[in-house]
Amino acid sequence: MTEVIEEGEFKSERVQQALRIAQEAHAGQFRRDGKTPYIEHPKAVGRILEMSGCDEDTIIAGLLHDTIEDTDLTLEQVKDVFGERVALLVDSVSEPPQSTHSWKERKEHTLRTLKVAPKSAVMVVAADKAHNLRSLRTALDSVGESMWMRFHGSKDLQKWYYEEMAKVIEMRLGQSPIIDEIKEHIKHLF
Repeated sequence: MTEVIEEGEFKSERVQQALRIAQEAHAGQFRRDGKTPYIEHPKAVGRILEMSGCDEDTIIAGLLHDTIEDTDLTLEQVKDVFGERVALLVDSVSEPPQSTHSWKERKEHTLRTLKVAPKSAVMVVAADKAHNLRSLRTALDSVGESMWMRFHGSKDLQKWYYEEMAKVIEMRLGQSPIIDEIKEHIKHLF
């Protein structure tokens, strides 16, 4: 069943179109809890970006940020519908395929890429990580330490990744409410 887009959820028609495409692409997928429809994550990322005052292309990239690595949607399709800049942002935040790289190699690639990626791409990743960390805190509060078994990387590797990611985000974006939130979540979780 396709989720209904709430009226006025996002302001522009292009952003609403991106949400519809993300909903279709992620149909049938769930978050790691096995219950929450996956689309809730890109919607939350889009909301964070919108509330942070980001431009339309950045919000669209936030809504589509996991489509290239987790669905059948291609970068070429993103480019055809939303243009070169959105495609560049989505590509900048996408990891290499799982089949050819280990979890840690993919995370190291992401960290290297973000050091030179457009600042808008870094903002998409910051919103993505902020929402992921919010979800981790909720899971920790509801199921406890067993939640770490849901992930490919151990708790120690997750800690390493989020701490390194926070450093890169702060280096690229400077001090901001979103980096403060990320650091607070890391402190609480690890």
